[in-house]
Amino acid sequence: MSAITYEEVLTLFRETDRRFKETDRLLKEQSMETDQRFKETDRLLKEQSMEADRRMKETDRQLGKLGQ
Repeated sequence: MSAITYEEVLTLFRETDRRFKETDRLLKEQSMETDQRFKETDRLLKEQSMEADRRMKETDRQLGKLGQ
């Protein structure tokens, strides 16, 4: 088995660094996408909750009229 040269070691370190940077970039990108999806889901849930609350109030109002 032959020893690797300094240049080969340097090339390996550079390639490893490049891969780490690419992985970091991808993780940040995915994190941002996940955050955007979470915010959109939160917005939709709030809208649905407000709509459900509005419907319950309307139903209560209508039931109140029937009971009079």
